[in-house]
Amino acid sequence: MLNPELYGIWIGLNILLAYSGFANLGLEYVFAIRYPYYQGKHDQEKCSSIADTVYFVWTLATALLILGLTAYFIFFPPASNLLLWGLISIGIIIFFEQQNTFFNRWITAGEKNFSFPSYISILRNTCSFVIIVPLVFYFSTEGLMVGSAIVSSIVFFIWISTTSFKFGWTPSFSTLKEMMIIGAPNFLISIVNTLVKSMDRLLIVMFLGAVSLGYYSIVAMGGGFLYMLLAQAGGVLVPHMVEEAGKNDDSSQSLEKYLIRPTLIFSYASAIFLVFVCFFIPLAINLILPQYIPGLDAFYVFLPGFFFLSIILSANNILYLVLIPRGKQRYILYLQLVSAVIQIGLSFLFIHFKWDIIGVALATTLASAFWGSSILALTVKYIISEWSRRIKFFRDVFRPFIYVLACMSVIYFLHKNIAVSSLVQTTIDLFLFAFTVSPLMYAMEKNTQIISLIAPILASFKMLFNNKRYESHAG
Repeated sequence: MLNPELYGIWIGLNILLAYSGFANLGLEYVFAIRYPYYQGKHDQEKCSSIADTVYFVWTLATALLILGLTAYFIFFPPASNLLLWGLISIGIIIFFEQQNTFFNRWITAGEKNFSFPSYISILRNTCSFVIIVPLVFYFSTEGLMVGSAIVSSIVFFIWISTTSFKFGWTPSFSTLKEMMIIGAPNFLISIVNTLVKSMDRLLIVMFLGAVSLGYYSIVAMGGGFLYMLLAQAGGVLVPHMVEEAGKNDDSSQSLEKYLIRPTLIFSYASAIFLVFVCFFIPLAINLILPQYIPGLDAFYVFLPGFFFLSIILSANNILYLVLIPRGKQRYILYLQLVSAVIQIGLSFLFIHFKWDIIGVALATTLASAFWGSSILALTVKYIISEWSRRIKFFRDVFRPFIYVLACMSVIYFLHKNIAVSSLVQTTIDLFLFAFTVSPLMYAMEKNTQIISLIAPILASFKMLFNNKRYESHAG
């Protein structure tokens, strides 16, 4: 299987994959907000023009990016076969993933179908396990690279065979110009956002080496999975927000219902997930990947940052919808730049103090805390007018995090200072997990009525399952 150094090399190459998101030139988000907007105004011709223009420009930019990458490793051959395989795999993955992202955005923003992307996500994870794990076992890092490319291609062919999108060959320069005027500030924001998200990995590979990046990346996966789950839920709200704004002439007050309850749900859900991964990721690493144990302290420091990113999954989208009509998207860019300065400055400082990946993790968490808190505060400024309601909202949002931080600090102290057998420790951890999570689940239901919200969703899945079973018996 992978050792930390080889895994660190692959994660370093994946930074290129993160930067490939620039190929959409900021049009992805503009598509997500303008397509439903014109749907709300019942302008189907404009919707078709937007879809064709975005797909054409996005695909063309992706092709040019891949050609540039190909030219690079032709004229500047990598020093090792591992890096050559890595660049080839990344180039293939870039093409498929950019196409997959467009089709995902099309079906969620255009058709408001959020169930199919969930099925695709489940299928991707299944394919990853079935294909990548055996390839890694037999071929190490090369197997991971090839397997990742195969999984991306499988997902692409599923999308292309099932999507209702048909390219009509009617891209419009006037539509592109309109969208770029809106998208240019967002593109700058996207660039800074990607740089901020990848800066910790860049600094580690530059100053601490591939081994340290391997330790850092494997323990960050738990929090990344947490954020991915909540981000999918947050994406469900975007088309409804945009339509609501279109129907109400961009009134910010009309979006309040998409801020308060969803943000509280994300707050409690992320707090519960934080407790879960804080207990079970270290257990899994100790049992399955003991070579990555040196990264666990960084994991504990890195994890709280995901709470601050989770609580703005709704607020961030609302803020865009509020600021775009007012021409004030630059406020978001300013906050991102400050966040980047905090992260980079503190990372260099902590590396100088010899705090290694723990210091980089701490800098990243503090930057995330600033980013999440400031975005939420700015959104509340536009949506909630009364100061008393603002204070109550912030108190309710941060209460779960403060509770979890206090509980996990005590538990971490006990872990470090009380030595018991592995079996006893696991038993105690299971009890502490249940003891910590139970009050959170009770408070979540009390403050958000989450059960009444998800009950219709569960009922629809049950009905779908029963219909499928009936059809199979009838056949």
